Amino acid sequence: MLTIVRHVGSKCHTCHIEIAGVFQMTRVAAFKNLTLPKQKEIDLPEKYRRLYIGDKTPQFVQGNQQVGAFKIRRLPRDLSLIRGPELIHNKLQYGHIGIQALNGGYLQYAHMNNIRTTLNRFIDEKKSYAVWRIEYPWRPYTRKPASVRMGAGKGAIKDFSVPVKANRMLLEVGGDIELQKLWRVLKHISGQTPMNSRVVTTELLKQEAEVAEKLTKTNVNLFSFGDCARKNYMGIKKEMSPYDFIWHGKYK
Repeated sequence: MLTIVRHVGSKCHTCHIEIAGVFQMTRVAAFKNLTLPKQKEIDLPEKYRRLYIGDKTPQFVQGNQQVGAFKIRRLPRDLSLIRGPELIHNKLQYGHIGIQALNGGYLQYAHMNNIRTTLNRFIDEKKSYAVWRIEYPWRPYTRKPASVRMGAGKGAIKDFSVPVKANRMLLEVGGDIELQKLWRVLKHISGQTPMNSRVVTTELLKQEAEVAEKLTKTNVNLFSFGDCARKNYMGIKKEMSPYDFIWHGKYK
């Protein structure tokens, strides 16, 4: 409640002389005519404003028909899926904050489900959202049971995983959110991933890109990793991998 005080004039009933110092007090509702500031417009997705749950076993499709009882082929090990940097999905596109992988690895269904259940508690669908930046597990990996001798063919499929390269964005969070509260949650989630990961923002990525560009332009030291590898200083080529000549020791 709010009290409005104003000065009013009054006259005597007998001599009709105006009396000064008479005040009128009126109690009114304080929030009756209060106009709240307009909320900032947020482009929210139409569906999947929280991290959705996918199938534990991928549904393979043959032509236009979905195959349920389909024998899944056991694939050989392919390290090219996790080797080197990610060149496409390495920046934020939807939100303001996300989790970025620092090296290659495989994310399993249990990892993604743990991330989903942890983060969805702090997502308000009316003003914020979270999206995956990786596909759900699709690549099978095999494992033999314990106390079994080597040989006798490849083991049975145990689970499915999704390969992730370095600098790949795992997920993004956007909307009207409290950065300090969400930072602690994402920091906890980044420690649950099987590969090293970190929490990044658009400002952090922009600042890192500016620093890297500045160092490239202002660097006057010609003694670098690429220069040593190219000129074979101290016979270093015999100890190097072919990928060191491409990524200069930054990635494996």
